[in-house]
Amino acid sequence: MTVRTVALLATVLLAVLPARAAPASDSDTRLIQILGAVGAVNNRDRFDLWTECRKVRLGVDLDGGEAIGLTAEQIERKVRFQLLLAQMYTDAEVDQELLIHVWVDAGAVFLAIDFHRKLSAVFAEDYALGPGSASTWYLPYFDARVDNADAILSRITTFTNLFIDDYRRVNAPACDGDNPS
Repeated sequence: MTVRTVALLATVLLAVLPARAAPASDSDTRLIQILGAVGAVNNRDRFDLWTECRKVRLGVDLDGGEAIGLTAEQIERKVRFQLLLAQMYTDAEVDQELLIHVWVDAGAVFLAIDFHRKLSAVFAEDYALGPGSASTWYLPYFDARVDNADAILSRITTFTNLFIDDYRRVNAPACDGDNPS
């Protein structure tokens, strides 16, 4: 995949899918985490993330990582560990999945953290559009100057933490203390 293709794909995805603003720095990330943790849950948040505190599956989509020594196994191991610590991970067949998309080409990277839910879990049975899934929470990132796996893994860790914070904030009323079911 060429840089031009990745840029085009990023533009299309950013235009089509609902997005969260990517933090510009670590201090911005911390501020977003603090504000997100105390913010009121609104209907958009419930639509995006409400699952009655059910656990999520993990999927990893990596293209071009071998050029900088990045593997899907590294990404999966890191994110699975974060989800396990938050007591949110399952490898069972469930209605929701956290997808990590990473495309690397010629020193550029496009990264997206994407929460997918089965349509029947998003809409009432009467309104279900048929089989498939919907992306309800999405956080994209593009950088034209990435040349090592550690930088990408660090960004993935930050974005996964943002997802976990949002997910737990929205699902807090359904969770038994700190332990999602």
